[in-house]
Amino acid sequence: MDRNEELELLRELKKSHSNITPNEEFVERLEGKLVQRFSARSKNKLMLPVTGAIFASILFLLLVFNIDGLFQQPAEYEEEVEVYIYHTHTWEAFLPELEIEVNEDDEFPGAHAWDRENNITAVGEHLSNELTKRGIVTIHDSTDFQSILDERGLKYTDSYDVSRENVEEVLTQHDNIQMVFDIHRDSLSRNQTTTTINGEEVARIYFNVGGELQQKRNLDFARELHLFAEEMYPGLSRGVVETGGLGRNGIYNQDLHDQAILIDIGGYENSLEEAMRAATYLADVVEVLLEK
Repeated sequence: MDRNEELELLRELKKSHSNITPNEEFVERLEGKLVQRFSARSKNKLMLPVTGAIFASILFLLLVFNIDGLFQQPAEYEEEVEVYIYHTHTWEAFLPELEIEVNEDDEFPGAHAWDRENNITAVGEHLSNELTKRGIVTIHDSTDFQSILDERGLKYTDSYDVSRENVEEVLTQHDNIQMVFDIHRDSLSRNQTTTTINGEEVARIYFNVGGELQQKRNLDFARELHLFAEEMYPGLSRGVVETGGLGRNGIYNQDLHDQAILIDIGGYENSLEEAMRAATYLADVVEVLLEK
C-alpha cells in the first residue's frame, strides 16, 4: 500500500465515522488492506497471517473508536467553564447508605462513613447536573484521590497536595473559571447538619475557608454565598468558618483561586437524598450569585 492509498483509506475512515457502526463492506476492505500492509513488512514468513491480523485489528479499533484523536483535538467544553467541582476526601460517605452497624458507644462513629464507591462524589455529580440544567458550564472531577494516596504510599494528611495537582491543571486549561468547590461531608451528628425546607429534611451546608490563607477574597466569597443562601433558603447554611491550626491543612488549595472554597454538605448521619436536596438548593444560590 503506497502513501496515496493510505491517505485515501484514512479519508474514507473519517467519512465512515459519522455512522456509529461502519458498514460491513468498509470494515472488510479496511481489515484486508491493513493485514496486507503489515504482513508485507514482516520478516518472519511463518508469522505473516497472525502478525498482520493482530496489528490490523488493533489499528482498526484505534482508528474507528478514536478517530477524532487522529484528525483533530476537539475542545471538551465549547463554552467557557464557570464552576469546577472536586473532592479531596473522595471516600467520605453517609452511614444510612452503607450496610454498617455502629456501636452506640463508638467515640468516632463518623469514621465508619467511608466507602470507595458510594460516597460524596455522587453529591458532586448531582450539583454539577443541577448547575448544568441552569446553563452553568461545570466540570465535575470525580478523581479517586484516596486511591492515589494508597498507590503512592502517602498519608491521609497528604490529600490536599494530591488534589492540588488536578486543581492546578484544570485552572491552567480553563483560566475563565469563576468558582472552585471542594465538596466534602462533615463529621458532625445529624441534629447539627439537618434542617427542613419546603417540608423536606435537607442536609445543611457549611462554608470553610483556610485559616492560614493570606488572601481575603475567599472569605468574602464564602460570606457572600452564606448570605445569599440564608436569604433564599433560611437554615440551609450553617455559616462560614475559617479552619486551620494543628493537624489541619489551613490552605485547602484556596490560594490557587480567589473564589475557591471548601463546602461541607451534610454529615455522616444524613442520607444521600438529603445531601442531594442541599446540592439542588446550592445550585440555585450559585446561579443567582453568578448573575449578580
